[in-house]
Amino acid sequence: MSAGTWVAFSFERLPFPEAIQRIWSYAFSEWFPSNPAYRHKHGSEMLRVGFEDKEADLASGELWLPVEKT
Repeated sequence: MSAGTWVAFSFERLPFPEAIQRIWSYAFSEWFPSNPAYRHKHGSEMLRVGFEDKEADLASGELWLPVEKT
């Protein structure tokens, strides 16, 4: 993994797998458009998911995306 600038998006106790879909959607439909000083940089992305309640399909985690200044 190369050094660089990252933006991290967290989610807590959301239904799985919708939580992952929601966090990706938020990043590209809301966060990037409202933060024009940054753009998504080609490279590895990281996703961490932990199950809070397997019976209820609730998960928490983080999505890390590489960014660069525009």
